[in-house]
Amino acid sequence: MSKLAAIGLAGLLALAGAAVSAASSPQSSKTAESAAAREAARSYRLVAARHIYARFPERIHAGALPPMLKAVVVVETTVDARGRVARVQFLRVPAHARESGTQVRKLILQAAPYPALPGRTGTVRFTEVWLLEPKGQFQLQSLSEGQRSE
Repeated sequence: MSKLAAIGLAGLLALAGAAVSAASSPQSSKTAESAAAREAARSYRLVAARHIYARFPERIHAGALPPMLKAVVVVETTVDARGRVARVQFLRVPAHARESGTQVRKLILQAAPYPALPGRTGTVRFTEVWLLEPKGQFQLQSLSEGQRSE
């Protein structure tokens, strides 16, 4: 083996050793846990959206939304392992349509209980964007059919 190849191999082994120690470090396991929590939230967001659609079929806007929406509300919802709503926190409620936040909170709470968290304890927290149209119907961004241009 040439001297250059030996130096390259030694460098790779050193990097591999560093990767192994990083993978077994507490920081790495926290990163893996947070990645798992993000994936659980992403998956449960769809479960919750389908649940809300099934609970309020008459309120769902079929097809593409109109070009002008009444409001876009961003809400973070925490659901416990049994499907009960533990917390509703608004990240965005438009100033011109403050009542939209109240309407969204009411729908979230009325839809409970949500499906239980399969094989989990604790809670799952997910963010959803509610797209409210002027006639009172809505779509959730995770299941939205888009918006008409005109």
